[in-house]
Amino acid sequence: MNKTDRKTSWKLALTPEQVVDLIPVCPLGEDEAVIKEMYWKRLPALYQKLKG
Repeated sequence: MNKTDRKTSWKLALTPEQVVDLIPVCPLGEDEAVIKEMYWKRLPALYQKLKG
């Protein structure tokens, strides 16, 4: 989220998801679930490497 997004969110009392929904184009929208799944599969292992 950039500075403008944070200002918009704060002024309108929107959640981050609602601010993102204000963006008219979502080029990766169709693949969002797949991308999130990949991150959630890999992030725990990466976190453990950084932590340990």
